[in-house]
Amino acid sequence: MKKIAQFIPLYVFLSAPVFSCEDNKLAWRDLPKLGLASCVSFTHEAMEPVDQLIVRYHSISKSEIDTIGSRIALLTKIKSELLVLADKIGDEKVSKTLRSLSGISSKKSWYLSELKILYKNTVEEHPIIKSQTNMFDDYIPLPLVNKLIFGTNISAYWGLFWLEALDPCHRMLTSYYVQWDEEKTATPFFLWLENLDIPWFSPQIHFFNSIELEDATYTLDAGIFYNKKNEKANLNSDNQEYIYIITLEKKILIVKASETVRHISLSLGFPVLAAGALKLMEGKIIYIDGESGHYQPTAFHIWQAIELLRKLNVNLDANVGIKYYENGKVVKTGLKDFLLTYQEHISSFRAFSGFLPNFHLN
Repeated sequence: MKKIAQFIPLYVFLSAPVFSCEDNKLAWRDLPKLGLASCVSFTHEAMEPVDQLIVRYHSISKSEIDTIGSRIALLTKIKSELLVLADKIGDEKVSKTLRSLSGISSKKSWYLSELKILYKNTVEEHPIIKSQTNMFDDYIPLPLVNKLIFGTNISAYWGLFWLEALDPCHRMLTSYYVQWDEEKTATPFFLWLENLDIPWFSPQIHFFNSIELEDATYTLDAGIFYNKKNEKANLNSDNQEYIYIITLEKKILIVKASETVRHISLSLGFPVLAAGALKLMEGKIIYIDGESGHYQPTAFHIWQAIELLRKLNVNLDANVGIKYYENGKVVKTGLKDFLLTYQEHISSFRAFSGFLPNFHLN
Protein backbone atom coordinates (compact mmCIF):
# COMPACT_ATOMS: atom_id res chain seq x y z
CA MET A 1 0.00 0.00 0.00
CA LYS A 2 1.21 3.51 -0.76
CA LYS A 3 2.35 5.66 2.17
CA ILE A 4 -0.88 7.60 2.54
CA ALA A 5 0.28 8.85 5.89
CA GLN A 6 2.29 11.34 3.87
CA PHE A 7 0.40 11.82 0.63
CA ILE A 8 -2.70 11.13 -1.39
CA PRO A 9 -2.43 10.58 -5.16
CA LEU A 10 -2.56 13.64 -7.34
CA TYR A 11 -5.88 12.95 -9.02
CA VAL A 12 -7.76 12.58 -5.73
CA PHE A 13 -7.37 16.29 -5.09
CA LEU A 14 -9.03 19.24 -6.56
CA SER A 15 -8.91 22.93 -6.32
CA ALA A 16 -12.28 24.14 -5.12
CA PRO A 17 -12.84 26.42 -2.15
CA VAL A 18 -13.60 24.50 1.03
CA PHE A 19 -16.72 26.55 1.73
CA SER A 20 -19.84 24.57 0.93
CA CYS A 21 -23.51 25.35 0.49
CA GLU A 22 -25.68 26.17 3.49
CA ASP A 23 -26.98 22.61 3.70
CA ASN A 24 -24.92 19.80 2.20
CA LYS A 25 -26.63 17.16 4.31
CA LEU A 26 -26.84 13.92 2.31
CA ALA A 27 -26.01 15.76 -0.92
CA TRP A 28 -24.24 12.65 -2.27
CA ARG A 29 -27.54 10.69 -2.42
CA ASP A 30 -28.76 9.77 -5.88
CA LEU A 31 -32.11 9.22 -7.56
CA PRO A 32 -33.70 5.74 -7.44
CA LYS A 33 -32.82 3.40 -10.31
CA LEU A 34 -36.08 1.44 -10.16
CA GLY A 35 -38.38 4.28 -11.21
CA LEU A 36 -40.77 6.60 -9.43
CA ALA A 37 -43.35 3.90 -8.72
CA SER A 38 -40.83 2.18 -6.42
CA CYS A 39 -40.84 5.32 -4.25
CA VAL A 40 -44.51 6.28 -4.21
CA SER A 41 -46.38 2.95 -4.73
CA PHE A 42 -48.44 4.80 -7.27
CA THR A 43 -48.57 4.82 -11.06
CA HIS A 44 -49.61 7.56 -13.44
CA GLU A 45 -48.99 7.97 -17.17
CA ALA A 46 -47.40 11.38 -16.53
CA MET A 47 -44.62 9.66 -14.60
CA GLU A 48 -43.26 7.80 -17.64
CA PRO A 49 -41.34 10.72 -19.24
CA VAL A 50 -39.63 11.47 -15.93
CA ASP A 51 -38.75 7.79 -15.50
CA GLN A 52 -37.16 7.83 -18.94
CA LEU A 53 -35.05 10.85 -17.96
CA ILE A 54 -33.92 9.06 -14.80
CA VAL A 55 -32.98 5.96 -16.83
CA ARG A 56 -30.93 8.17 -19.17
CA TYR A 57 -29.26 9.80 -16.20
CA HIS A 58 -28.21 6.47 -14.69
CA SER A 59 -26.95 5.21 -18.04
CA ILE A 60 -24.21 7.86 -18.05
CA SER A 61 -20.85 6.73 -16.71
CA LYS A 62 -20.19 7.90 -13.16
CA SER A 63 -16.48 7.12 -13.32
CA GLU A 64 -15.35 9.84 -15.72
CA ILE A 65 -14.70 13.51 -15.07
CA ASP A 66 -15.88 14.42 -18.57
CA THR A 67 -19.41 13.10 -17.98
CA ILE A 68 -20.10 15.19 -14.87
CA GLY A 69 -21.53 18.05 -16.93
CA SER A 70 -24.01 15.76 -18.74
CA ARG A 71 -25.17 14.34 -15.42
CA ILE A 72 -25.71 17.81 -13.99
CA ALA A 73 -27.71 18.89 -17.05
CA LEU A 74 -30.05 15.90 -16.77
CA LEU A 75 -30.45 16.36 -13.01
CA THR A 76 -31.48 19.97 -13.59
CA LYS A 77 -34.13 18.87 -16.08
CA ILE A 78 -35.33 16.05 -13.82
CA LYS A 79 -35.65 18.46 -10.91
CA SER A 80 -37.95 20.74 -12.91
CA GLU A 81 -40.01 17.86 -14.32
CA LEU A 82 -40.53 16.40 -10.85
CA LEU A 83 -41.90 19.71 -9.58
CA VAL A 84 -44.29 19.92 -12.54
CA LEU A 85 -45.35 16.34 -11.92
CA ALA A 86 -45.88 17.01 -8.20
CA ASP A 87 -48.33 19.81 -9.08
CA LYS A 88 -50.12 17.57 -11.59
CA ILE A 89 -50.60 14.58 -9.27
CA GLY A 90 -53.65 15.00 -7.04
CA ASP A 91 -52.43 12.73 -4.22
CA GLU A 92 -50.85 14.91 -1.50
CA LYS A 93 -48.55 12.18 -0.16
CA VAL A 94 -47.28 11.30 -3.63
CA SER A 95 -46.71 14.98 -4.46
CA LYS A 96 -44.70 15.40 -1.28
CA THR A 97 -42.45 12.47 -2.23
CA LEU A 98 -41.96 13.86 -5.74
CA ARG A 99 -40.90 17.22 -4.31
CA SER A 100 -38.48 15.39 -2.02
CA LEU A 101 -36.98 13.64 -5.05
CA SER A 102 -36.69 17.03 -6.74
CA GLY A 103 -34.71 18.21 -3.72
CA ILE A 104 -32.41 15.18 -4.02
CA SER A 105 -31.85 16.09 -7.68
CA SER A 106 -30.95 19.64 -6.70
CA LYS A 107 -28.48 18.62 -3.98
CA LYS A 108 -26.91 15.95 -6.18
CA SER A 109 -26.47 18.53 -8.92
CA TRP A 110 -24.72 20.82 -6.43
CA TYR A 111 -22.51 17.96 -5.25
CA LEU A 112 -21.47 17.05 -8.79
CA SER A 113 -20.80 20.72 -9.56
CA GLU A 114 -18.41 20.77 -6.58
CA LEU A 115 -16.65 17.66 -7.87
CA LYS A 116 -16.32 19.23 -11.30
CA ILE A 117 -14.57 22.20 -9.72
CA LEU A 118 -12.49 19.94 -7.50
CA TYR A 119 -11.05 18.01 -10.42
CA LYS A 120 -9.94 21.14 -12.24
CA ASN A 121 -6.39 21.57 -10.98
CA THR A 122 -3.60 19.77 -9.13
CA VAL A 123 -2.92 19.12 -5.49
CA GLU A 124 -0.20 21.74 -5.16
CA GLU A 125 -2.66 24.48 -6.19
CA HIS A 126 -5.32 23.59 -3.66
CA PRO A 127 -5.46 26.25 -0.90
CA ILE A 128 -5.72 23.64 1.86
CA ILE A 129 -2.71 21.68 0.64
CA LYS A 130 -0.64 24.81 0.01
CA SER A 131 -1.43 26.05 3.50
CA GLN A 132 -0.17 22.91 5.27
CA THR A 133 3.51 23.76 4.79
CA ASN A 134 3.42 27.50 5.54
CA MET A 135 6.17 28.49 7.98
CA PHE A 136 6.16 31.31 10.52
CA ASP A 137 9.11 32.95 12.22
CA ASP A 138 7.56 33.15 15.68
CA TYR A 139 5.04 30.29 15.81
CA ILE A 140 4.76 26.73 14.55
CA PRO A 141 1.37 26.03 12.93
CA LEU A 142 -0.53 22.82 13.50
CA PRO A 143 -1.39 21.27 10.13
CA LEU A 144 -4.46 19.13 9.66
CA VAL A 145 -3.63 15.49 10.46
CA ASN A 146 -3.34 13.30 7.39
CA LYS A 147 -2.11 9.88 8.43
CA LEU A 148 -3.67 6.45 8.35
CA ILE A 149 -4.69 5.24 11.81
CA PHE A 150 -6.56 2.08 12.76
CA GLY A 151 -8.99 2.68 15.61
CA THR A 152 -9.25 -0.52 17.64
CA ASN A 153 -12.26 0.83 19.50
CA ILE A 154 -14.24 1.28 16.26
CA SER A 155 -12.47 -1.40 14.17
CA ALA A 156 -12.02 1.05 11.32
CA TYR A 157 -9.42 3.28 9.72
CA TRP A 158 -9.46 7.03 10.30
CA GLY A 159 -7.08 9.98 10.14
CA LEU A 160 -6.99 11.03 6.47
CA PHE A 161 -8.58 14.36 7.27
CA TRP A 162 -7.52 16.01 4.02
CA LEU A 163 -10.21 13.89 2.37
CA GLU A 164 -12.76 15.09 4.91
CA ALA A 165 -11.84 18.70 4.17
CA LEU A 166 -11.93 18.34 0.39
CA ASP A 167 -15.12 16.28 0.20
CA PRO A 168 -18.07 18.60 -0.59
CA CYS A 169 -20.07 16.76 2.09
CA HIS A 170 -17.16 16.52 4.58
CA ARG A 171 -17.66 12.83 5.26
CA MET A 172 -15.29 10.55 7.15
CA LEU A 173 -13.87 8.67 4.18
CA THR A 174 -10.65 7.04 5.36
CA SER A 175 -12.00 3.47 5.29
CA TYR A 176 -13.32 4.00 1.77
CA TYR A 177 -9.92 5.36 0.72
CA VAL A 178 -8.23 2.20 1.98
CA GLN A 179 -10.62 0.07 -0.09
CA TRP A 180 -10.10 2.28 -3.18
CA ASP A 181 -6.33 2.12 -2.77
CA GLU A 182 -6.36 -1.68 -2.50
CA GLU A 183 -8.40 -2.01 -5.71
CA LYS A 184 -5.69 -0.15 -7.69
CA THR A 185 -8.38 1.34 -9.92
CA ALA A 186 -7.75 4.18 -12.37
CA THR A 187 -11.03 5.83 -11.37
CA PRO A 188 -10.47 9.03 -9.34
CA PHE A 189 -11.42 8.52 -5.71
CA PHE A 190 -14.51 10.74 -5.46
CA LEU A 191 -15.90 9.35 -8.72
CA TRP A 192 -15.20 5.83 -7.51
CA LEU A 193 -17.42 6.67 -4.53
CA GLU A 194 -20.22 7.50 -6.99
CA ASN A 195 -20.57 3.80 -7.79
CA LEU A 196 -21.02 2.86 -4.14
CA ASP A 197 -24.17 3.09 -2.07
CA ILE A 198 -22.85 5.31 0.72
CA PRO A 199 -25.28 4.99 3.67
CA TRP A 200 -27.46 7.99 4.49
CA PHE A 201 -26.24 7.80 8.10
CA SER A 202 -22.56 8.25 7.17
CA PRO A 203 -20.99 10.75 9.60
CA GLN A 204 -20.65 14.29 8.25
CA ILE A 205 -18.74 17.14 9.86
CA HIS A 206 -20.41 20.54 9.67
CA PHE A 207 -18.21 23.28 8.26
CA PHE A 208 -19.18 26.72 9.57
CA ASN A 209 -20.27 29.46 7.21
CA SER A 210 -19.11 33.06 7.62
CA ILE A 211 -21.98 33.98 9.96
CA GLU A 212 -21.34 30.98 12.21
CA LEU A 213 -17.62 31.74 12.30
CA GLU A 214 -18.38 35.30 13.33
CA ASP A 215 -20.65 34.06 16.12
CA ALA A 216 -17.89 31.72 17.34
CA THR A 217 -15.30 34.52 17.51
CA TYR A 218 -14.68 35.71 21.07
CA THR A 219 -13.17 39.09 21.89
CA LEU A 220 -10.87 40.07 24.72
CA ASP A 221 -11.12 43.13 26.92
CA ALA A 222 -8.68 43.51 29.82
CA GLY A 223 -7.95 39.79 29.54
CA ILE A 224 -11.63 38.79 29.84
CA PHE A 225 -13.43 36.77 27.13
CA TYR A 226 -16.66 38.25 25.78
CA ASN A 227 -19.13 36.61 23.41
CA LYS A 228 -20.96 38.27 20.51
CA LYS A 229 -23.59 39.60 22.91
CA ASN A 230 -20.78 41.40 24.76
CA GLU A 231 -21.34 39.17 27.79
CA LYS A 232 -18.60 37.66 29.93
CA ALA A 233 -18.28 34.09 28.68
CA ASN A 234 -19.43 31.28 30.95
CA LEU A 235 -18.59 28.00 29.29
CA ASN A 236 -18.10 25.55 32.11
CA SER A 237 -20.88 22.97 32.04
CA ASP A 238 -19.67 19.54 33.18
CA ASN A 239 -21.87 17.90 30.54
CA GLN A 240 -20.62 19.93 27.58
CA GLU A 241 -17.33 20.11 25.70
CA TYR A 242 -16.24 23.56 24.54
CA ILE A 243 -13.62 23.46 21.83
CA TYR A 244 -11.40 26.28 20.61
CA ILE A 245 -8.89 27.11 17.94
CA ILE A 246 -6.46 29.99 17.57
CA THR A 247 -6.24 30.85 13.89
CA LEU A 248 -3.10 31.87 12.04
CA GLU A 249 -4.45 35.41 12.31
CA LYS A 250 -4.54 34.92 16.12
CA LYS A 251 -8.31 34.99 16.32
CA ILE A 252 -9.86 32.87 19.07
CA LEU A 253 -12.90 30.82 18.06
CA ILE A 254 -14.88 28.83 20.64
CA VAL A 255 -17.97 26.68 20.17
CA LYS A 256 -19.92 23.87 21.79
CA ALA A 257 -18.70 20.56 20.40
CA SER A 258 -20.97 17.82 19.07
CA GLU A 259 -20.73 14.77 16.83
CA THR A 260 -20.86 17.03 13.78
CA VAL A 261 -19.03 20.08 15.18
CA ARG A 262 -15.31 19.60 15.71
CA HIS A 263 -12.16 21.71 15.36
CA ILE A 264 -12.19 21.36 11.58
CA SER A 265 -15.65 22.97 11.63
CA LEU A 266 -13.94 26.17 12.75
CA SER A 267 -10.69 25.89 10.79
CA LEU A 268 -12.25 24.65 7.53
CA GLY A 269 -9.24 22.37 7.19
CA PHE A 270 -6.52 25.01 7.37
CA PRO A 271 -3.63 24.97 9.87
CA VAL A 272 -4.10 26.60 13.28
CA LEU A 273 -1.80 27.85 16.02
CA ALA A 274 -3.66 25.95 18.75
CA ALA A 275 -6.60 23.60 19.15
CA GLY A 276 -8.20 21.88 22.10
CA ALA A 277 -10.91 22.28 24.73
CA LEU A 278 -11.32 24.88 27.45
CA LYS A 279 -13.64 26.14 30.14
CA LEU A 280 -14.43 29.76 30.98
CA MET A 281 -15.99 31.25 34.11
CA GLU A 282 -16.91 34.94 34.11
CA GLY A 283 -14.71 35.34 31.07
CA LYS A 284 -11.62 33.78 32.68
CA ILE A 285 -9.95 30.55 31.60
CA ILE A 286 -10.18 27.90 34.30
CA TYR A 287 -9.13 24.91 32.17
CA ILE A 288 -7.39 24.33 28.83
CA ASP A 289 -6.05 21.27 26.99
CA GLY A 290 -4.86 20.02 23.61
CA GLU A 291 -7.59 17.47 22.85
CA SER A 292 -8.09 17.39 19.08
CA GLY A 293 -8.24 14.37 16.82
CA HIS A 294 -8.06 16.56 13.72
CA TYR A 295 -4.86 18.35 14.82
CA GLN A 296 -3.39 16.16 17.60
CA PRO A 297 -1.48 18.94 19.39
CA THR A 298 1.64 18.17 21.37
CA ALA A 299 2.46 19.65 24.77
CA PHE A 300 4.41 22.26 22.83
CA HIS A 301 1.25 23.54 21.21
CA ILE A 302 -0.43 23.92 24.60
CA TRP A 303 2.59 25.95 25.65
CA GLN A 304 2.31 27.94 22.43
CA ALA A 305 -1.38 28.58 23.12
CA ILE A 306 -0.53 29.83 26.60
CA GLU A 307 2.15 32.15 25.20
CA LEU A 308 -0.30 33.50 22.63
CA LEU A 309 -2.93 34.10 25.28
CA ARG A 310 -0.43 35.89 27.48
CA LYS A 311 0.57 38.17 24.59
CA LEU A 312 -3.14 38.91 24.16
CA ASN A 313 -3.11 40.06 27.81
CA VAL A 314 -5.15 37.13 29.11
CA ASN A 315 -4.62 36.81 32.85
CA LEU A 316 -3.99 33.11 33.48
CA ASP A 317 -4.17 31.99 37.09
CA ALA A 318 -1.43 29.63 38.27
CA ASN A 319 -4.09 27.04 39.11
CA VAL A 320 -5.66 26.89 35.63
CA GLY A 321 -6.17 23.21 34.86
CA ILE A 322 -3.99 21.74 32.11
CA LYS A 323 -4.33 18.36 30.42
CA TYR A 324 -1.89 16.98 27.88
CA TYR A 325 -0.37 13.74 26.65
CA GLU A 326 3.16 12.53 27.33
CA ASN A 327 4.40 9.23 25.91
CA GLY A 328 0.82 8.23 25.21
CA LYS A 329 -0.33 8.89 28.79
CA VAL A 330 -2.70 11.57 30.04
CA VAL A 331 -1.14 14.12 32.38
CA LYS A 332 -3.32 16.49 34.42
CA THR A 333 -1.67 19.36 36.24
CA GLY A 334 -1.90 23.07 36.96
CA LEU A 335 -0.53 25.87 34.81
CA LYS A 336 2.31 26.72 37.21
CA ASP A 337 3.61 23.16 37.37
CA PHE A 338 3.17 22.72 33.60
CA LEU A 339 5.33 25.76 32.86
CA LEU A 340 7.96 24.82 35.46
CA THR A 341 8.22 21.33 34.00
CA TYR A 342 8.40 22.30 30.35
CA GLN A 343 9.97 25.74 30.23
CA GLU A 344 13.40 24.11 29.88
CA HIS A 345 12.28 21.93 26.97
CA ILE A 346 10.69 24.50 24.66
CA SER A 347 13.50 24.18 22.10
CA SER A 348 13.05 20.44 21.89
CA PHE A 349 9.28 20.95 21.65
CA ARG A 350 9.91 23.00 18.54
CA ALA A 351 12.07 20.28 17.05
CA PHE A 352 9.43 17.59 17.61
CA SER A 353 6.22 19.58 17.37
CA GLY A 354 4.75 17.38 14.66
CA PHE A 355 5.09 19.88 11.82
CA LEU A 356 4.09 18.28 8.53
CA PRO A 357 7.10 16.85 6.62
CA ASN A 358 7.42 17.26 2.88
CA PHE A 359 5.08 14.85 1.14
CA HIS A 360 5.62 13.12 -2.17
CA LEU A 361 3.36 12.52 -5.15
CA ASN A 362 3.52 9.76 -7.72
